[in-house]
Amino acid sequence: MGRGADVRACPLRHLALEYSDHIIIQEGAQSYSAVLLDTWVTQYQKAMEAQGVVVGDRVVVLALDSLDTILLMIACMRSCVIFCPVDPKSLGSHIHNYCLLIKAKWLCQILEVFDDQYAGCHYLHLPIRTVVPLTSVEPVIIDPEIIMDLIATSGTTNAPKAVAHNFSNYYHSVAGAKDILALGSQDAWLLSLPLFHVSGVAIVFRCLLAGAKIIIYDKSKGLLSNLLQTTVTHLSLVHTQLYRLLELESVDFRTLGVRNILLGGGMVSGDLVKKAQRNGVRVITTYGLTEMSSQVCAGTPQFVGASVSSGSILKYRELMFNNKGDIMVRGKTLAMGYYRNGYLQKITDNQGWYHTGDKGQWYGDQILIKGRSDNMIVFKGENIHPEEIEQVLMELPGIVQAVVVGVDSVEFGQIPIAYVQSRNGTLDELVIKQQLVRRIAHFKIPFSIVLFPEIDTSSGIKLSRRLFQKFAEKQFPVAEVANP
Repeated sequence: MGRGADVRACPLRHLALEYSDHIIIQEGAQSYSAVLLDTWVTQYQKAMEAQGVVVGDRVVVLALDSLDTILLMIACMRSCVIFCPVDPKSLGSHIHNYCLLIKAKWLCQILEVFDDQYAGCHYLHLPIRTVVPLTSVEPVIIDPEIIMDLIATSGTTNAPKAVAHNFSNYYHSVAGAKDILALGSQDAWLLSLPLFHVSGVAIVFRCLLAGAKIIIYDKSKGLLSNLLQTTVTHLSLVHTQLYRLLELESVDFRTLGVRNILLGGGMVSGDLVKKAQRNGVRVITTYGLTEMSSQVCAGTPQFVGASVSSGSILKYRELMFNNKGDIMVRGKTLAMGYYRNGYLQKITDNQGWYHTGDKGQWYGDQILIKGRSDNMIVFKGENIHPEEIEQVLMELPGIVQAVVVGVDSVEFGQIPIAYVQSRNGTLDELVIKQQLVRRIAHFKIPFSIVLFPEIDTSSGIKLSRRLFQKFAEKQFPVAEVANP
């Protein structure tokens, strides 16, 4: 394809005018061209206007299918309405409080049923999509600097915040990563991440700005089934998904046509990355956060002991460490702020740096993520990064995932407790501890190693450390861990 849309142009209208018949979204056996999608977005805009939605209104989007969500997101962007997707698995009370936090005006969901938890929101009805010719042949000019969306942070440690992005944030996020991602108009990216998460929204804009195809994920099927039903060239995964594909389902990425895997979402196993590379796929490790509109760093990983690097700084971003090893970031992808009660709250210091709460170090020109400051466990005065223990645990045979948290101890302050998910659903705690002795300092070996609890431990696309922390505090009261 030729020159893409600039930062002031709606990328979908640009595609509809320049490449009208080009397929942009595929959903099962159905394919949707740029011009058809643009027509539907216009219908959504008119439906919002007819119902009284005005500039600046916050529209909470809850449990729509992916196609409707994408169309509504673009319609909101064009109409200067703020798109506010929410995790449908959130508790009703949390959604209620979030609606109050952002002063939501409208709610759009599949089931047109209200209850008291959404009091104050008007219901937004989506139109029945019809196939009509494109009525406008003019570009759609948008304001790239006004609030486009509010993305709720995962809230793994604290109450969620509403992170405000504008289109310029996403535009520069995509532009700065285009060389490393190598995404073109003949490629296809599986939308395997949720659209209430910044990583899901980022996939949509990467594809729109590159003219690549968005493959809608069929939630009634597993990941492998989705990959088998159509050709996918680019795939976003977290560690667990990659483990299941390689170790449990013995996937051959070359046969599937997958060429690029963007791997993020936390700690990853070096051995697993190497196996994927031997499988013929290019693995791109990445470090990102909601406040930076997805990616900050990305690149071909370097292996440092049990750790894996997370790439180099991408264009339009800056990153530095303070004297404590804390990561600070800024740049054109930095969000506008936190939205609360109708106002934007500043998220940077006086020099424009956002303090991420993550710790890391340089490895050549790449970054090594060490963990989060607020996850630190202090045992006998020694600082323990739980992420370091998790990394080593995930290198052990049969361990799929690991989460380490600290619980209070009368004698030692805090001690580490490890939760693991094993391949066969069992574990031998003594054997694991013996394996750890050869890999980490003795004081870092968890007091107890147990299997994952049989509860939903996810938060968006990541494991919720906060839920594991609460579970550990109940499972290991202070009195029982006084003498490890």
